[in-house]
Amino acid sequence: MTARLSESATEAIHDAPSLRRGAARSLLARAVSDPVLAILDQGVVSGTRFVTTVAVGRAAGEAELGVYALAAAGLIFAGVAQEAIVTKPYTVLREGDADPGYAGSALLQHVGLGGGLAAALLIAAAAAAAAGATAAAAVLAALAVVTPLSLLWEFARRMSFAHLHLRTALAVDCGLAAMQLGALAGLWATGRLTALTALAATGAGAAVAGAIWLARARASLRFARGRAGEDWRRSWRFGRWILAAQLCGQACGNAPHWILAAAVGMAATGRFAAAQNVVLLCNPLILAVGSLLVAQTAAARRSGGPAAVRGVTVQTAIALTGLTGLFWFGLLFAAEPLLGLVYGSSFTSAAPVILLLGLAPLAWSLSTAFEAGLSAIDRPELGFRAMLAGLLATVVAAVPLTIFYGAAGAAATVAIGSAVSAAALAVPFLRLTAPPAPHA
Repeated sequence: MTARLSESATEAIHDAPSLRRGAARSLLARAVSDPVLAILDQGVVSGTRFVTTVAVGRAAGEAELGVYALAAAGLIFAGVAQEAIVTKPYTVLREGDADPGYAGSALLQHVGLGGGLAAALLIAAAAAAAAGATAAAAVLAALAVVTPLSLLWEFARRMSFAHLHLRTALAVDCGLAAMQLGALAGLWATGRLTALTALAATGAGAAVAGAIWLARARASLRFARGRAGEDWRRSWRFGRWILAAQLCGQACGNAPHWILAAAVGMAATGRFAAAQNVVLLCNPLILAVGSLLVAQTAAARRSGGPAAVRGVTVQTAIALTGLTGLFWFGLLFAAEPLLGLVYGSSFTSAAPVILLLGLAPLAWSLSTAFEAGLSAIDRPELGFRAMLAGLLATVVAAVPLTIFYGAAGAAATVAIGSAVSAAALAVPFLRLTAPPAPHA
């Protein structure tokens, strides 16, 4: 028996290096595959939205596209609100890698949010119908049905990201894309594609994809008596700052459009919008990394505390800023050809606007990383203050710059506001996570 124990110990000693090498290879494979899967997933989501808008515009015309675009913007905002006050708090605040009780509470929060928005939209639809605005009433009524279904899909996707189950998230989004685009193709082929039927296709795809995920994930959800209220209060205390920061970010992005339109005119606003759409080609990358980083920084805090969060955050900030820097470098050569290809030769004069506006993604990359880091160390209020500072800087700079320099001034305004937000996020994060000074 002693001999067998000795042989087992010897085998374990010899196997230890191979086990370490296997673990290292596994970590390396995940470090490479997770960002790739996140980018693929965001590409599927963004691509599905893009193809849907193109299909509605080509099949139903500008007016129907305008209706669908407004409705889609409402769905996106609902998803942002749910992420802020439901799924992001769960990702950051849950205890351990798995917390079925909190997951069950998050599902109840999702149901409450979806039901509340549906009720509000039905009331708005009834008011519009009473005022004689039948078209608006129909869209609002459709949104009352589609919004909770879209939120179910968003919930499935974000909860998958929360646990770094990226293949599950990709499967959910590919399922949605297949069903939604298949339905759109059928509607287009039969001449029935409108804004309302496109919304119906969106809701149906989201319902099926979300329901399949829910059926498969039911074992990881537990409804604990008396816990839902406590978890809601915890989520709201954390998530209200995230939601406020998101609203400031939306206002910061939209303010230059409105100020430019009022100060200069619609032609300059059109040039600015064309330049912005080209610059936003890098947005799926930033969104994908941001979604992944929220879960990674939360996991780092649970395993290694603020020091681990600092390491993940700073590394991601450097890598993402480097990639967006390469994107800007490419714009130096491709801005004018891209504008001509997408919008026509009359828009090529907006190339200098692109070069100024293309500096903003550098700041967005830093903001994405450091906002996730601040959330992971439970300081989301600092993220809100940073976004508010960026909004104030944008508004203050926008008026003189747009009056004197038009679309180029608006682009500079976006870059300035983004840089202020990035700095206001980076400084407190680096200060709060700095290693303690050595004792003399």
